[in-house]
Amino acid sequence: MILDEGRPADRGFGGLRDFSRLLGRHKLLVALPILAGLIGAIEIFVATPKGYVATAVVALDVRKVTVVPGDLVVSRLPQENPALRTELDILGSRSMAERVILRRGAEALAPLQTARSGIAGWRRNLSAAFGHVTASVLAMAGAGPSPGEAVAARSPRQAHEDLIDSIIDGVHAGNDSRSYTIHISFTADDPSLAADAANTYAEEYLAHQTALKLEAMRGASDWLGKKVEEMRGTLENAEQAVETFKRQAGLFDIGGTSIEDHRLDVLNAELVRARASAAEARARLETATALAREADGVATFTEALRSPTVVALRDQQAALLRESQGLQDMGAVKSARLPAIQSQLRTLREQIGHEVDRVLKALANEVQVAERRVEDTERAIQTEIAASGRVNQATIHLNQLEREATANRTLFETFLNRYKAIIEQDDLAGPDAQLISRAQPPSAPATPKLLPLLALGLILGTAGGIGAAYLREHYDDRVWSADALEERAGLPVLGAVPSHRRWAANPRPADGPEPSLTDGQTPSLQRLQAVLRLYPGSRTAKVIAFTSALVGEGKTFLSIAVARASAAAGETVLVVEADVHHPSLAARLGLKPAFRWEELISGEKSIDDVLQRDSLSGAFVLAAGPSPAGATTPFATPAFTTVMAVLRQRFDRIIIDTPPVSASADAAILGAIADVTLLVVRWRRTTYNSVIETLRQMALCSAPVAGIVLNRIDARSSARYAPSRSRPSPRQPAPVEPLRQTRAPLRRV
Repeated sequence: MILDEGRPADRGFGGLRDFSRLLGRHKLLVALPILAGLIGAIEIFVATPKGYVATAVVALDVRKVTVVPGDLVVSRLPQENPALRTELDILGSRSMAERVILRRGAEALAPLQTARSGIAGWRRNLSAAFGHVTASVLAMAGAGPSPGEAVAARSPRQAHEDLIDSIIDGVHAGNDSRSYTIHISFTADDPSLAADAANTYAEEYLAHQTALKLEAMRGASDWLGKKVEEMRGTLENAEQAVETFKRQAGLFDIGGTSIEDHRLDVLNAELVRARASAAEARARLETATALAREADGVATFTEALRSPTVVALRDQQAALLRESQGLQDMGAVKSARLPAIQSQLRTLREQIGHEVDRVLKALANEVQVAERRVEDTERAIQTEIAASGRVNQATIHLNQLEREATANRTLFETFLNRYKAIIEQDDLAGPDAQLISRAQPPSAPATPKLLPLLALGLILGTAGGIGAAYLREHYDDRVWSADALEERAGLPVLGAVPSHRRWAANPRPADGPEPSLTDGQTPSLQRLQAVLRLYPGSRTAKVIAFTSALVGEGKTFLSIAVARASAAAGETVLVVEADVHHPSLAARLGLKPAFRWEELISGEKSIDDVLQRDSLSGAFVLAAGPSPAGATTPFATPAFTTVMAVLRQRFDRIIIDTPPVSASADAAILGAIADVTLLVVRWRRTTYNSVIETLRQMALCSAPVAGIVLNRIDARSSARYAPSRSRPSPRQPAPVEPLRQTRAPLRRV
């Protein structure tokens, strides 16, 4: 079973059984740190002087008392956590420690300086005895003073700084985040001194708040007084500039409106009236003209009827018409009077017509007068607008001056009111807190405590011991044990080939064939050959592919060794170079590459043309050279499958030397074609993670590995890492799943 992390299910602390085994294997390594931790805790308890803690309680005021209206110069403390944290930082600052020294006196606090010097000397001795790490732990634990230590000679300035450091080390201000209460605790070797220092801190804190407010008020008052005087002069100058500009520009107003604007309003009203009169005159003229054209229009012609002449003529005309009508009614149609009446009527009509024309001309004159009045008014308005533009420019400048004067007046009044308010608040300055509980001398020491020190020593010792054992057991992830490799990989180790100095010194000869096998390697290779013949997964395998996780694992050497062993057994063996990127088979056998795979699968060369033979064993060799850069893999083509089918018919066993899985995908392709794929793992070099990742990649490509071969095992250490007695001998492999199940993809958990 393979986990996603590449580790077995009970790896490390994953299982209680492995954890107990880990403790059993490293009992001494775990026990020594625990014992050292307990002894160190006891020594710390014995060597640490007693420390007394006194606490004064200060409460921040949450009520607001307003006597004088207006904002305060220094605002009240906000009742928020950041504000409380700021007050705690102020209590723990160096400036507050200096104020405490000035209030209480350096002589009264000198024992704190002596005690701190004793702590430093005790820590130096402890550091020399137990090392810098132990001294640092004790320094963080805040070990108390050691009585009887002498204070080293220091300069006055250095002595003052040391006293400040001693006070800062002893004080602690805290808040429980649930109230507005601050607890000021002080630790010293004398109970009375601890209570006195805590009370002094509380009193100085309240005095500091009052002094801060007074200083801020006085500073603000002085600054505002100067500012008020400056702004008074500025305001006077601004108002004087406004009045001067008004006189120079002649800007006067009538009821809030300038003279020019008043004139323009009057002219606009006059223009409206003139235009109305002109329109009315034109309407009367047009109406009179239309009525004059009608035969009987004079009767409805109002302007004509208003004329006395027209009225008189119309009266005469009416009298004549009545007379003519009377004669006609009497039947005197041939009277001599009728022609005279007709003549008089024509004369009257002509006179009425002349009078109407005169009335129309008078109306036309009225229209002209009204239009001329409109034109004169419009010209007057344009003239006034031009004059008003100049006035407006001056008004704009005046408005700017007035705005400046208004702004200066507002600022002056604001600063003046603020200045008066601050002067009135000067007597109301007070702290924003109150001392609600004074510190009392404690009756019992607060530090040190034995049980917490023992618990700390036990925890640190246990953690250190288990950590050391775990690191020793698991820090090195390289393959050391065949049993562990089988457990983690879930595959059997089929063989273990020892290393030899000659192979280690010259793993890849520059020229000449691969050296013959040494005496130490021959039995191991014979056992491997026997396992391959007996192992169910490789018993009937004709094509065996050797691959590795990384470069330099020794797969090429094992491919040659297995091929030579098979050839020595009388089999017709072929060794195939399948690493097209970094081929090394030809150099190992002292041969030269005879072809490139592209030439063979394309038909440019035949198998007989490129076959070579190993001079030491007679095994056949397909020693290929490197493929061109950028070329696709030749092993995924149908032509290569055809070549492999031909080779299967001609040879009893085919050994394929594939590239490393991490360097090329060709290993997975060739593993799917081969009958059996063996993974070569180099002892003390290949890591378990790389082995598991290689098996995962091969399984995902449907080319699972059937077994593992450990290579280059150190002969001097082989006994320590040999298979256990419960493990079957390599000559009699343990029963495993059939090949069809072995080739199934590894199940991910």
